[in-house]
Amino acid sequence: LAHEHVICTPHLAASTKEAQTSVALQVAEQVGEVLTDKVIRNAVNVPSVEPEVYKILRPFLNLAERMGRIQAQMSEGQLERITVECRGDVTAHPSSAITAAVLKGIMETISDEAVNFVNAPVFAQERGVAVDELKSSEHEDFTSLVTVVYKTNQGERILSGTLFGKSDPRLVRLDALGERLVDVAGIESDEFDFGGGELAMGGPEPQDSSAFAPPSFIEELDGLTETLERREQQLNILENLLANRNLENQTFLSGRPITQGWMSSRFGRRTDPFSGKVAWHEGVDFAGKDGSDVVATAAGVVTYAGERSGYGLLVEINHGNGISTRYGHAKTVDVKVGDIVRTGDVIAKMGSSGRSTGPHVHYEVLKNGRQVNPHPYIYRARR
Repeated sequence: LAHEHVICTPHLAASTKEAQTSVALQVAEQVGEVLTDKVIRNAVNVPSVEPEVYKILRPFLNLAERMGRIQAQMSEGQLERITVECRGDVTAHPSSAITAAVLKGIMETISDEAVNFVNAPVFAQERGVAVDELKSSEHEDFTSLVTVVYKTNQGERILSGTLFGKSDPRLVRLDALGERLVDVAGIESDEFDFGGGELAMGGPEPQDSSAFAPPSFIEELDGLTETLERREQQLNILENLLANRNLENQTFLSGRPITQGWMSSRFGRRTDPFSGKVAWHEGVDFAGKDGSDVVATAAGVVTYAGERSGYGLLVEINHGNGISTRYGHAKTVDVKVGDIVRTGDVIAKMGSSGRSTGPHVHYEVLKNGRQVNPHPYIYRARR
């Protein structure tokens, strides 16, 4: 700035009458474009998308925002990462707007600040929340599907949603869980309706009837909450039926987590293979051929499937009644969080990931969150 060929002057362009007139004209033109259903440009609280695209995305934005709110209300712990995955036809349009809607729903729930579509990603960044955005044009069970993975320091929760018709939002992850439990129990499918159909209702027409008025956003959110509560009640009843039908036989923990191999290290004190010092071993190791099958020792729900420090690739299964099992050092993981597995199902392939000296499975049994000796469970006969 001190160079002899540089002259510094105040910036006065925006203060001139010509500049103020030009800005006023631009603002008026943009307002006119919004009112005539043209492009929304330079807005501070909504994403800039074409009007035709916005009409298609709007139901998905409402769905995504609600899913964000539900996730924030249902999950516990410090938020660490949000993953938004879009599948199917919805990927033909910008998914960044859907991600912003999810973040808006989350941040409005956990923050006292005024949150909108534009500043929600900024709030997430300021809180140190990692945001992942995934897209796949492949269709699964639905034409379009939005999945939100909400990860905290206490675990993660997965919620999936779609649109029935073109505007009716439905949470399908919870419904799918109920349908799979019905299948495992062998209960007639018409005894529990997890398909999201309309509730049967009727009655005489009231004398003072009025024209239909579309529900407000809050009313729609209340309706969605009521649906969730109804699903929860159905799941609770179903859980009792599962117990009455002796499904505890499937969750009876027994046997080895491998089909071929041998026990290479027992539970308890041993010489650590890395430090050479005596250390406490909280599980049992089964060695075998690299890539051989790792199987579930009882039926349950997968609560963790991925990498964890020390364990390498890890699968954790909740079997109910405070019992869970862990299968560490896998080469590959063949299940995902939320999957229901049966006794003997292949859940991973044997490997040597993490803190490991060779292909094996580190097998742990936990009771009420604490590791216990797996030997009594390994050697007892299966029902």
